[in-house]
Amino acid sequence: MKVSPSPLRSALAVVAASVAMALAAPTAAAPIATLRVMLHPDAATRGTLPAHVLAQLEMAAGTTLTLAGGTRTGALDLIPGKPLEAADAAAIARRLRENRGVLWVQPQPAVNATKIGHSTQQPEVAGRRLMVRLQDGVDADWSLLLPRLGQAVGMPLTVERQIADVWILSVPAPQSPDALAALAQRLQQEREVRYADPVRRAFTQAAPNDPLFSRQWSLTDATSGINAEAAWAVQPSATGMTVAVVDTGILPHPDLVGRLLPGYDFITDPETARDGSARDPDPRDEGDWTNDGDCGYGQASFFHGLFVAGMIAANTNNGNTLLTGNNAVA
Repeated sequence: MKVSPSPLRSALAVVAASVAMALAAPTAAAPIATLRVMLHPDAATRGTLPAHVLAQLEMAAGTTLTLAGGTRTGALDLIPGKPLEAADAAAIARRLRENRGVLWVQPQPAVNATKIGHSTQQPEVAGRRLMVRLQDGVDADWSLLLPRLGQAVGMPLTVERQIADVWILSVPAPQSPDALAALAQRLQQEREVRYADPVRRAFTQAAPNDPLFSRQWSLTDATSGINAEAAWAVQPSATGMTVAVVDTGILPHPDLVGRLLPGYDFITDPETARDGSARDPDPRDEGDWTNDGDCGYGQASFFHGLFVAGMIAANTNNGNTLLTGNNAVA
Protein backbone atom coordinates (compact mmCIF):
# COMPACT_ATOMS: atom_id res chain seq x y z
CA MET A 1 0.00 0.00 0.00
CA LYS A 2 2.35 2.65 -1.26
CA VAL A 3 1.94 5.93 -3.11
CA SER A 4 3.71 6.80 -6.35
CA PRO A 5 5.16 10.30 -6.96
CA SER A 6 4.30 10.13 -10.66
CA PRO A 7 1.16 11.59 -12.33
CA LEU A 8 -0.21 8.05 -12.12
CA ARG A 9 -0.05 8.16 -8.33
CA SER A 10 -3.82 8.30 -7.84
CA ALA A 11 -4.30 5.24 -10.03
CA LEU A 12 -1.51 3.33 -8.33
CA ALA A 13 -2.69 4.25 -4.87
CA VAL A 14 -5.88 2.29 -5.21
CA VAL A 15 -4.38 -1.01 -6.28
CA ALA A 16 -3.07 -1.97 -2.85
CA ALA A 17 -5.29 -3.90 -0.48
CA SER A 18 -5.37 -4.37 3.26
CA VAL A 19 -8.01 -6.51 4.94
CA ALA A 20 -9.92 -5.34 8.01
CA MET A 21 -12.48 -7.32 9.94
CA ALA A 22 -15.67 -5.25 9.94
CA LEU A 23 -16.88 -6.04 13.45
CA ALA A 24 -18.87 -3.52 15.46
CA ALA A 25 -17.82 -5.26 18.68
CA PRO A 26 -15.86 -8.46 19.41
CA THR A 27 -18.39 -11.23 19.95
CA ALA A 28 -18.41 -15.01 19.87
CA ALA A 29 -18.65 -16.46 16.38
CA ALA A 30 -22.19 -17.40 15.42
CA PRO A 31 -22.94 -20.55 13.41
CA ILE A 32 -23.36 -19.97 9.69
CA ALA A 33 -26.95 -20.36 8.50
CA THR A 34 -26.56 -19.56 4.79
CA LEU A 35 -24.05 -18.53 2.16
CA ARG A 36 -25.12 -15.44 0.25
CA VAL A 37 -23.80 -15.59 -3.32
CA MET A 38 -23.98 -13.01 -6.10
CA LEU A 39 -23.48 -14.54 -9.53
CA HIS A 40 -22.01 -12.76 -12.54
CA PRO A 41 -24.69 -11.72 -15.07
CA ASP A 42 -22.90 -13.86 -17.68
CA ALA A 43 -23.32 -16.94 -15.46
CA ALA A 44 -27.05 -16.62 -14.77
CA THR A 45 -29.97 -14.27 -15.04
CA ARG A 46 -30.27 -12.14 -11.92
CA GLY A 47 -31.86 -14.07 -9.07
CA THR A 48 -31.76 -17.48 -10.80
CA LEU A 49 -29.60 -20.54 -10.19
CA PRO A 50 -29.27 -22.85 -13.22
CA ALA A 51 -28.60 -26.51 -12.45
CA HIS A 52 -25.14 -26.52 -14.04
CA VAL A 53 -24.08 -23.47 -12.01
CA LEU A 54 -25.38 -25.08 -8.81
CA ALA A 55 -23.35 -28.20 -9.61
CA GLN A 56 -20.21 -26.10 -9.99
CA LEU A 57 -20.82 -24.33 -6.69
CA GLU A 58 -21.47 -27.62 -4.86
CA MET A 59 -18.27 -29.11 -6.26
CA ALA A 60 -16.26 -26.13 -5.03
CA ALA A 61 -18.03 -26.08 -1.65
CA GLY A 62 -17.67 -29.80 -1.04
CA THR A 63 -21.25 -30.03 0.19
CA THR A 64 -24.77 -29.80 -1.15
CA LEU A 65 -26.32 -26.35 -1.43
CA THR A 66 -30.05 -25.69 -1.31
CA LEU A 67 -31.52 -22.47 -2.67
CA ALA A 68 -33.45 -20.85 0.19
CA GLY A 69 -34.31 -17.58 -1.51
CA GLY A 70 -32.67 -14.39 -2.61
CA THR A 71 -32.34 -10.68 -2.06
CA ARG A 72 -34.07 -8.04 -4.09
CA THR A 73 -30.75 -7.08 -5.68
CA GLY A 74 -30.30 -10.62 -7.06
CA ALA A 75 -28.05 -12.34 -4.53
CA LEU A 76 -28.89 -15.97 -3.67
CA ASP A 77 -29.13 -17.46 -0.18
CA LEU A 78 -27.82 -21.04 -0.18
CA ILE A 79 -28.18 -23.43 2.75
CA PRO A 80 -25.18 -25.77 3.11
CA GLY A 81 -25.89 -29.47 3.51
CA LYS A 82 -24.06 -29.64 6.82
CA PRO A 83 -23.67 -27.22 9.76
CA LEU A 84 -20.76 -24.83 9.34
CA GLU A 85 -18.62 -23.06 11.86
CA ALA A 86 -17.31 -19.63 10.86
CA ALA A 87 -13.86 -20.92 9.85
CA ASP A 88 -15.31 -23.69 7.66
CA ALA A 89 -17.71 -21.26 6.01
CA ALA A 90 -14.88 -18.81 5.33
CA ALA A 91 -12.85 -21.56 3.63
CA ILE A 92 -15.83 -22.55 1.46
CA ALA A 93 -16.43 -18.91 0.57
CA ARG A 94 -12.82 -18.56 -0.59
CA ARG A 95 -13.19 -21.58 -2.87
CA LEU A 96 -16.49 -20.32 -4.29
CA ARG A 97 -14.94 -16.94 -5.08
CA GLU A 98 -12.44 -18.68 -7.37
CA ASN A 99 -15.32 -19.52 -9.73
CA ARG A 100 -15.36 -16.92 -12.51
CA GLY A 101 -19.15 -16.92 -12.44
CA VAL A 102 -19.21 -15.69 -8.82
CA LEU A 103 -18.94 -11.98 -8.05
CA TRP A 104 -18.92 -12.30 -4.27
CA VAL A 105 -19.80 -14.65 -1.41
CA GLN A 106 -20.70 -13.74 2.15
CA PRO A 107 -21.38 -16.25 4.94
CA GLN A 108 -24.55 -15.25 6.81
CA PRO A 109 -24.68 -16.12 10.52
CA ALA A 110 -27.98 -16.82 12.21
CA VAL A 111 -28.63 -13.29 13.45
CA ASN A 112 -30.68 -12.50 16.50
CA ALA A 113 -31.72 -8.92 15.73
CA THR A 114 -31.50 -7.73 19.32
CA LYS A 115 -32.12 -4.02 19.73
CA ILE A 116 -29.66 -1.99 21.74
CA GLY A 117 -29.47 1.53 23.07
CA HIS A 118 -32.67 3.51 23.39
CA SER A 119 -36.19 2.17 23.06
CA THR A 120 -36.98 0.99 19.56
CA GLN A 121 -40.35 2.74 19.73
CA GLN A 122 -40.15 5.53 17.17
CA PRO A 123 -42.49 8.47 16.54
CA GLU A 124 -45.08 8.01 13.82
CA VAL A 125 -44.01 10.46 11.11
CA ALA A 126 -46.14 10.70 7.98
CA GLY A 127 -44.42 10.55 4.59
CA ARG A 128 -45.13 10.94 0.90
CA ARG A 129 -42.18 9.31 -0.86
CA LEU A 130 -41.55 5.83 -2.22
CA MET A 131 -38.30 4.32 -3.54
CA VAL A 132 -38.89 2.23 -6.66
CA ARG A 133 -36.46 0.03 -8.60
CA LEU A 134 -37.66 -1.11 -12.01
CA GLN A 135 -36.98 -4.56 -13.43
CA ASP A 136 -33.94 -4.99 -15.67
CA GLY A 137 -34.79 -4.04 -19.22
CA VAL A 138 -37.87 -1.98 -18.34
CA ASP A 139 -37.82 1.41 -20.07
CA ALA A 140 -38.38 4.20 -17.54
CA ASP A 141 -41.01 5.85 -19.69
CA TRP A 142 -42.96 7.51 -16.90
CA SER A 143 -45.58 8.93 -19.24
CA LEU A 144 -46.76 5.31 -19.59
CA LEU A 145 -45.71 3.91 -16.19
CA LEU A 146 -47.15 6.57 -13.89
CA PRO A 147 -50.81 6.09 -14.90
CA ARG A 148 -50.53 2.30 -14.47
CA LEU A 149 -48.69 2.47 -11.14
CA GLY A 150 -50.98 5.22 -9.90
CA GLN A 151 -53.95 3.00 -10.65
CA ALA A 152 -52.29 0.19 -8.64
CA VAL A 153 -51.96 2.36 -5.52
CA GLY A 154 -55.24 4.21 -6.00
CA MET A 155 -53.78 7.72 -6.20
CA PRO A 156 -51.64 9.83 -8.57
CA LEU A 157 -47.87 9.44 -8.48
CA THR A 158 -45.19 12.00 -9.31
CA VAL A 159 -41.54 11.38 -10.19
CA GLU A 160 -39.30 13.51 -7.98
CA ARG A 161 -35.81 12.35 -8.89
CA GLN A 162 -33.55 9.42 -9.71
CA ILE A 163 -30.75 8.09 -7.47
CA ALA A 164 -28.67 5.62 -9.50
CA ASP A 165 -31.14 2.83 -10.44
CA VAL A 166 -33.74 3.88 -7.87
CA TRP A 167 -36.56 6.33 -8.58
CA ILE A 168 -38.17 8.50 -5.92
CA LEU A 169 -41.94 8.75 -6.43
CA SER A 170 -44.34 10.74 -4.29
CA VAL A 171 -48.06 10.68 -3.54
CA PRO A 172 -50.18 13.86 -3.19
CA ALA A 173 -50.81 13.74 0.56
CA PRO A 174 -48.77 12.53 3.58
CA GLN A 175 -49.44 8.92 4.60
CA SER A 176 -48.88 7.13 7.89
CA PRO A 177 -45.85 4.78 7.93
CA ASP A 178 -48.11 1.72 7.70
CA ALA A 179 -50.14 3.20 4.85
CA LEU A 180 -46.98 4.17 2.96
CA ALA A 181 -45.62 0.64 3.41
CA ALA A 182 -48.89 -0.75 2.03
CA LEU A 183 -48.57 1.46 -1.06
CA ALA A 184 -45.03 0.18 -1.59
CA GLN A 185 -46.27 -3.40 -1.32
CA ARG A 186 -48.88 -2.76 -3.99
CA LEU A 187 -46.27 -1.27 -6.31
CA GLN A 188 -44.06 -4.29 -5.77
CA GLN A 189 -46.78 -6.54 -7.21
CA GLU A 190 -46.55 -4.80 -10.60
CA ARG A 191 -44.56 -6.67 -13.23
CA GLU A 192 -42.38 -3.65 -14.10
CA VAL A 193 -41.24 -3.18 -10.49
CA ARG A 194 -38.44 -5.19 -8.89
CA TYR A 195 -38.98 -3.68 -5.45
CA ALA A 196 -40.51 -0.65 -3.74
CA ASP A 197 -39.92 0.77 -0.27
CA PRO A 198 -41.44 3.59 1.75
CA VAL A 199 -39.14 6.50 2.57
CA ARG A 200 -39.33 6.75 6.35
CA ARG A 201 -37.87 9.22 8.82
CA ALA A 202 -35.10 7.52 10.81
CA PHE A 203 -34.11 8.28 14.39
CA THR A 204 -30.81 7.61 16.14
CA GLN A 205 -30.86 4.52 18.33
CA ALA A 206 -27.39 3.43 19.39
CA ALA A 207 -24.52 5.92 19.59
CA PRO A 208 -21.10 4.65 20.78
CA ASN A 209 -19.31 6.38 23.64
CA ASP A 210 -16.19 7.31 21.64
CA PRO A 211 -15.51 10.99 22.38
CA LEU A 212 -15.12 12.13 18.76
CA PHE A 213 -17.94 10.08 17.26
CA SER A 214 -19.98 13.25 16.70
CA ARG A 215 -17.39 14.38 14.14
CA GLN A 216 -18.05 11.32 11.99
CA TRP A 217 -20.47 13.05 9.63
CA SER A 218 -20.22 10.16 7.18
CA LEU A 219 -21.65 7.88 9.88
CA THR A 220 -24.04 10.21 11.67
CA ASP A 221 -25.63 12.40 9.03
CA ALA A 222 -28.93 10.99 7.76
CA THR A 223 -28.67 12.93 4.46
CA SER A 224 -25.02 13.02 3.41
CA GLY A 225 -23.92 10.07 5.56
CA ILE A 226 -25.25 6.56 6.16
CA ASN A 227 -27.20 7.16 9.41
CA ALA A 228 -25.31 4.28 11.01
CA GLU A 229 -26.94 4.49 14.44
CA ALA A 230 -30.31 3.37 13.09
CA ALA A 231 -28.62 0.33 11.51
CA TRP A 232 -26.68 -0.50 14.69
CA ALA A 233 -29.93 -0.51 16.60
CA VAL A 234 -31.11 -3.39 14.41
CA GLN A 235 -27.84 -5.34 14.15
CA PRO A 236 -24.99 -4.08 16.33
CA SER A 237 -22.31 -6.43 14.99
CA ALA A 238 -21.18 -8.14 11.82
CA THR A 239 -19.44 -11.16 13.31
CA GLY A 240 -17.45 -13.17 10.79
CA MET A 241 -17.53 -10.57 8.02
CA THR A 242 -14.26 -9.75 6.25
CA VAL A 243 -13.84 -6.59 4.17
CA ALA A 244 -10.98 -5.96 1.72
CA VAL A 245 -9.96 -2.29 1.67
CA VAL A 246 -8.34 -1.38 -1.65
CA ASP A 247 -6.69 1.93 -0.82
CA THR A 248 -3.42 3.69 0.06
CA GLY A 249 -2.42 1.34 2.85
CA ILE A 250 -2.64 0.96 6.61
CA LEU A 251 -0.79 2.02 9.75
CA PRO A 252 -0.93 0.66 13.32
CA HIS A 253 -3.72 2.22 15.36
CA PRO A 254 -5.13 1.29 18.78
CA ASP A 255 -8.70 1.27 17.43
CA LEU A 256 -7.73 -1.40 14.88
CA VAL A 257 -6.09 -3.82 17.32
CA GLY A 258 -7.39 -7.32 16.64
CA ARG A 259 -9.17 -6.18 13.48
CA LEU A 260 -6.55 -6.56 10.74
CA LEU A 261 -5.66 -9.51 8.57
CA PRO A 262 -2.52 -9.66 6.38
CA GLY A 263 -2.55 -7.22 3.47
CA TYR A 264 -0.48 -6.59 0.35
CA ASP A 265 1.33 -3.84 -1.55
CA PHE A 266 0.60 -3.98 -5.28
CA ILE A 267 2.95 -1.21 -6.48
CA THR A 268 5.16 -2.93 -9.04
CA ASP A 269 7.90 -0.29 -9.44
CA PRO A 270 10.37 -0.35 -6.51
CA GLU A 271 11.51 3.21 -7.37
CA THR A 272 8.05 4.62 -6.79
CA ALA A 273 6.89 2.35 -3.95
CA ARG A 274 8.87 4.28 -1.28
CA ASP A 275 9.72 1.10 0.63
CA GLY A 276 12.57 -0.02 -1.62
CA SER A 277 10.75 -3.05 -3.02
CA ALA A 278 8.04 -3.83 -5.52
CA ARG A 279 5.02 -5.98 -4.73
CA ASP A 280 5.27 -7.42 -1.24
CA PRO A 281 3.10 -8.60 1.69
CA ASP A 282 3.59 -5.31 3.59
CA PRO A 283 0.53 -3.03 3.30
CA ARG A 284 2.06 -0.13 5.27
CA ASP A 285 1.16 3.33 3.97
CA GLU A 286 4.48 5.11 3.41
CA GLY A 287 2.80 8.49 3.12
CA ASP A 288 3.60 11.31 0.71
CA TRP A 289 6.82 12.03 -1.09
CA THR A 290 6.93 15.63 0.12
CA ASN A 291 6.60 17.30 3.47
CA ASP A 292 3.80 19.68 4.37
CA GLY A 293 4.32 23.00 2.57
CA ASP A 294 6.60 21.53 -0.13
CA CYS A 295 5.79 21.91 -3.81
CA GLY A 296 5.38 18.89 -6.05
CA TYR A 297 3.18 15.85 -5.88
CA GLY A 298 2.53 16.05 -2.16
CA GLN A 299 -0.74 15.26 -0.39
CA ALA A 300 -1.32 12.07 -2.37
CA SER A 301 -1.87 9.75 0.56
CA PHE A 302 -3.59 11.61 3.41
CA PHE A 303 -3.43 8.10 4.95
CA HIS A 304 -6.81 7.55 3.33
CA GLY A 305 -6.61 3.76 3.71
CA LEU A 306 -6.38 4.15 7.49
CA PHE A 307 -9.40 6.46 7.43
CA VAL A 308 -11.49 4.00 5.40
CA ALA A 309 -10.46 0.98 7.49
CA GLY A 310 -11.42 2.91 10.61
CA MET A 311 -14.84 3.75 9.24
CA ILE A 312 -15.40 0.07 8.52
CA ALA A 313 -13.93 -1.70 11.49
CA ALA A 314 -12.64 0.50 14.32
CA ASN A 315 -13.04 -0.87 17.82
CA THR A 316 -15.73 1.25 19.39
CA ASN A 317 -17.68 1.69 22.62
CA ASN A 318 -14.30 1.67 24.32
CA GLY A 319 -14.18 5.34 25.32
CA ASN A 320 -11.21 5.94 23.01
CA THR A 321 -10.86 8.20 20.02
CA LEU A 322 -12.61 6.75 17.01
CA LEU A 323 -10.60 6.71 13.79
CA THR A 324 -11.47 9.81 11.78
CA GLY A 325 -8.79 9.86 9.08
CA ASN A 326 -9.01 13.24 7.36
CA ASN A 327 -10.20 14.86 10.60
CA ALA A 328 -6.57 14.47 11.74
CA VAL A 329 -7.27 12.89 15.12
CA ALA A 330 -6.49 9.26 14.25
